Amino acid sequence: VLRDEEQIPLAPSSVDLVVSCLGLHWVNDVPGALAQIRRALKPDGLFLGAMLGGQTLQELRISCSLAQQEREGGISPFVSPMAQVIFMTGWSPSRSTPKAAKRGSATVSFHEMAEELQKRGAVAGSAEPDRRMMS
Repeated sequence: VLRDEEQIPLAPSSVDLVVSCLGLHWVNDVPGALAQIRRALKPDGLFLGAMLGGQTLQELRISCSLAQQEREGGISPFVSPMAQVIFMTGWSPSRSTPKAAKRGSATVSFHEMAEELQKRGAVAGSAEPDRRMMS
């Protein structure tokens, strides 16, 4: 369905997948659109999205705000954030969705798994943590 994200024409629990690629940043009410998407997903349905947000294209945002100020005498509180790409994923849980294991219940550490995979030749590189990434 190609449609305006402001009013998503989908019945509750009617779709398995919703994909929004670089469209949500134009929506005035992003939380409202995401709520509509969530309602439309069937149990175990998946949402994949990407939108612009933050400070990318800041000059364009400033220019649009100045033009709106000049033409309308003020700036709308709904300003498209335009920035880096923000990737989103979400799903609609169901009774059959596996539950997370209890915290601390693991019997093998990630380090031990990496070592074992390396021994089997399944991964290249070192199982030792990269200390540069830990500072």
